[in-house]
Amino acid sequence: MAGIIEIPQIVPELLLYREAPLKDCEDYKKLYHDSDLCPTVERQLRAVLDGFLKYSAVAYDVQGFNDRGTDVLLRFFNEGNEEHPWRFIAFQIKSYHDLQTDRYLWKNLKSQYFEALAEYGAQLENYFILVCTTYNKKEMRKLRWIKKTFSTITNATVIDPAYVLTFLRMSSSRINITIESLLRDEDIVFRRARELLQDAKPPLAALIVTLCEIYTRNPFETVTLEDLVEYDFLAHMYNHLPDFDATDYEILAEQFVMDEYDDDEYDQSDGNQDHQPIDRQQTVRERIAEDVESLLGDSVIPEGENRYRITCADYYPLGALLLDARSRYGYERSQLSEYVFTSLKLLELYGLEYPSTFELVMY
Repeated sequence: MAGIIEIPQIVPELLLYREAPLKDCEDYKKLYHDSDLCPTVERQLRAVLDGFLKYSAVAYDVQGFNDRGTDVLLRFFNEGNEEHPWRFIAFQIKSYHDLQTDRYLWKNLKSQYFEALAEYGAQLENYFILVCTTYNKKEMRKLRWIKKTFSTITNATVIDPAYVLTFLRMSSSRINITIESLLRDEDIVFRRARELLQDAKPPLAALIVTLCEIYTRNPFETVTLEDLVEYDFLAHMYNHLPDFDATDYEILAEQFVMDEYDDDEYDQSDGNQDHQPIDRQQTVRERIAEDVESLLGDSVIPEGENRYRITCADYYPLGALLLDARSRYGYERSQLSEYVFTSLKLLELYGLEYPSTFELVMY
């Protein structure tokens, strides 16, 4: 899998993962170049490469406080090139306080790029300028000038403050999930697991992931409804997601697709765009009981009143993903279920957000 997407493709995906709220960029006033920003970027890059190494044995290192036109340098092995076995991705970080000195901005910024280019030559894969400032008018004029300065340099990219802030805040688990999603786009087990769940309403999909996690941990274990209600990941999901029936969730998915297309590109003649789904407002226990009932068969077998034996016979690809994540990352129980569910990107089919209580999806 790692042969399809490599480090130079993964790094920009993470740097441009998502914009943080613009008002949060006021926090840059409290962050300093040497004591805060450089060490954090270095730490995040180590997390990126540690996640990548779970799929590839590529050699790499990260160097901080580099004095050759870069603040942080990522070095990785260029397989198959004996003359130049190493390639480099350089990061120049501009703090809010750096940008308050006009001389620093106008005189040094571009010269630092050429200093790095002179040092690493054709082996310089990418040069990222991470701008860490606020969104007031004065700072935005500086950002526009920086972008204009580097607009003709093909291997230099300016990253806006809101995107940088998201990258700085990303947990190692979120970094792992993003890397795994990129690397697994062509993975047949991942695709089959997602196909098995994408037609299930989201709470039911979360229940299936939970049951398979329990089964892969102990195939002889039986569970009660109370066990499931007290399972942290499942409780978060059922408390967070509305209590729509399966039909209303299908319509929600259709409405989300409609919103993604122009009116003349998508047939909206069935009238579902005006449908208002009904939240039945059942208790979590009632909802889980209803969904467990819908799964009775080869995968969930009743064993007395409110007790069930799990086989996951219909969900072997999902079981394989759970075992793989347990082996790679050491996740267990709710954390493992949360990780696999999030990596499958099932809520995106409905335009839904993940619970803010999730440790793994916060950034």
